[in-house]
Amino acid sequence: MEGKAKVAALHPKGDLPLLTYLENYKGENFIKSAHSQLAMFYFLKGDEKKADYHTSLIDSIGELRTGADNMAMFMSQRAFNKTLLLAQAQFDNGQYAKAKSTLQSKANYCLNKTDSVEMHYRFGRVYKALENEFEAISSYKKAIELADGESTYYAANSALQLALILESKKMEASAQYYLKIALNYKNYPFQDGLQQQAKAAKNRVSEK
Repeated sequence: MEGKAKVAALHPKGDLPLLTYLENYKGENFIKSAHSQLAMFYFLKGDEKKADYHTSLIDSIGELRTGADNMAMFMSQRAFNKTLLLAQAQFDNGQYAKAKSTLQSKANYCLNKTDSVEMHYRFGRVYKALENEFEAISSYKKAIELADGESTYYAANSALQLALILESKKMEASAQYYLKIALNYKNYPFQDGLQQQAKAAKNRVSEK
């Protein structure tokens, strides 16, 4: 957790806790995740050699029992997108205005559909954190539309987060609609946790 926090903050020595974890941990969980965090950290720091090294280890070391390790495998199969990774780090570090500015880069940084879905998902998270729910709703809808039924963490969580906003606005029918969409996505990282939240929200909304 210390390593993840320092990586999000782009701390000059953010890699040290993760390297210590990998050196001393005797289990098999979160190994892929640690290498993924290190790969992203080095990539953002401009050290592509180290980034490639840790990316290469994700497939061969550790187990796929946790959402974090499954996300690491998913990320290892994509080309790193510096803008999206930087926005994620800034958001995780509570720098919402900076994350918004990064996402609003004039450069065309989305190279494929998954990048575009993630971009709108991250806009949704940022706008919600900045208490601009109108823009958050719009961004989550765009992520879902662009995904076009393809199961990814970004599409599934967009549907869940959108449903939670609508629930808070007492728009139960609309919330139910997006919860159904969230529950229809399958086989993506952190699926169990997201579906538990969606099912709990569905039960709450049904009782109203």
